[in-house]
Amino acid sequence: MDILCAPQGLYSGYRLLTHRKDYGRMAHAHEKSLWGVHVIGQCLRLNRGYAVCCLVLCLLVSGAVCLTERCRAQGDSDVTVIFSNGKGRELCRFRAELAMTDEEQMRGLMFRKNLSPDSGMLFVYRDDDTRFFWMKNTYIPLDMVFVGSDRHVKHVHYSAKPLDETPISSEIPVQYVFEIKAGRARTCNIRTDSVIEIERSPR
Repeated sequence: MDILCAPQGLYSGYRLLTHRKDYGRMAHAHEKSLWGVHVIGQCLRLNRGYAVCCLVLCLLVSGAVCLTERCRAQGDSDVTVIFSNGKGRELCRFRAELAMTDEEQMRGLMFRKNLSPDSGMLFVYRDDDTRFFWMKNTYIPLDMVFVGSDRHVKHVHYSAKPLDETPISSEIPVQYVFEIKAGRARTCNIRTDSVIEIERSPR
């Protein structure tokens, strides 16, 4: 998988519904950032050896943020998502817009009127977890493809209805959610155990 940038703000702040534990995760991440600033200040009061240890620890804590800033600087906002069957035969490929930050994930494809058949939005989270979506303020019927960290499709929800506020579950923990125009999952024969690859789109 050729995603070179680690996601920031990926505390499962879904575009649609958020678990209570995800609010705690977001708050915990904010606390860790503040803690990192505090530790840097303490490093300045210590000798060089301790300072090096402290700085390494700070980098580990804030690494996701740094990597995401690098990602944004590189302009990696779009990727190519390639689906294949279990035997390696390509089924379809899509140009995908990344939803990585809390704001991007909360907005998703809301308010958009059009979506190309070969385009979609890829929600990238930090780890596998059960995801919940809905179609509030979303005017385009969508297929939602739920993908685990092993890059295998775990569940496909076909033809989510525009403006429907009924929760849509991944049913099992996943790390990625890919939204495409309704009907494309069936056309491409995307199903459970299909495999995805994610590549940086040509600039």
